[in-house]
Amino acid sequence: MTTAKTKSKQEIPVPPEQDDAPEPEVPDDLPFPLESATRAQDELKILIHGDPGVGKTWLAGTAADSKAMSPVLFVDTEGGTLTIRSKVKKGVLDIVRVTTYSDMVKLIMWLRKGTHPYKTIVIDSLTEMQKAIMADIMRAGAIKDGKDPDIPEMRDWGKNSERVRKVVRSFRDLERVHVVFTTLSKEVKDEKTGLVTVKPALPGQLANEIPGYIDIVGWVHVIVKEENKDGKRTKTLERQVMFQPQRSVTVKDRSDTLGVVMANPTLSDIIDKIQKG
Repeated sequence: MTTAKTKSKQEIPVPPEQDDAPEPEVPDDLPFPLESATRAQDELKILIHGDPGVGKTWLAGTAADSKAMSPVLFVDTEGGTLTIRSKVKKGVLDIVRVTTYSDMVKLIMWLRKGTHPYKTIVIDSLTEMQKAIMADIMRAGAIKDGKDPDIPEMRDWGKNSERVRKVVRSFRDLERVHVVFTTLSKEVKDEKTGLVTVKPALPGQLANEIPGYIDIVGWVHVIVKEENKDGKRTKTLERQVMFQPQRSVTVKDRSDTLGVVMANPTLSDIIDKIQKG
């Protein structure tokens, strides 16, 4: 029986299953490469969420208009790429349709090789990707155990959440590429306080966890602006992306450079503003 050792405050705790493992040799120098401030800003991970039709896919597709961000690999999980079809061109923007978890894993493994030409990877959207992963789990359960393919159990939800986390982390950790995620938004009401918060449309705790993995989280919405020109009142639509909360909306800007709202931005505008500080 292994006797627990008394640890001083200076000791790093060792997981119980490693109590008998030999202590690693302490290196003389820092055993990890240092990253410069420029390097830290070069590869940005961005999550864009909003209601249907506000322009999330269009905004993600503007990466193709930037030399610093193209060529772009657009990973389509929902079949809604009409707004960016005019940008499709070899060496500028390529679209791949991925609808299963196994195909998503294959894509990630291929991207990890680092031999691809892409500077930006877009996943459109996480909302549909999560549903596709759940559909895979339910089909497998129906074949193996004869379970109802339309009614997920608690274990299915747990497996689904873990797979979504793995996929998001894997894309986030890709080196030398920008990564753009899109999701729908949903309103979540706190039953105790009555407060309504707008969050990415992901189930359970994923709506809170996934934004924590990402550098920049923006909420896309459209407002109507009225102007008087030559005595005539005109109305125009303005697409806004919020990065700092003015109300109960899940947004975030780790760069602290984007301000509260940007009006009609492209991804290039967002990246340029971050890199200029």
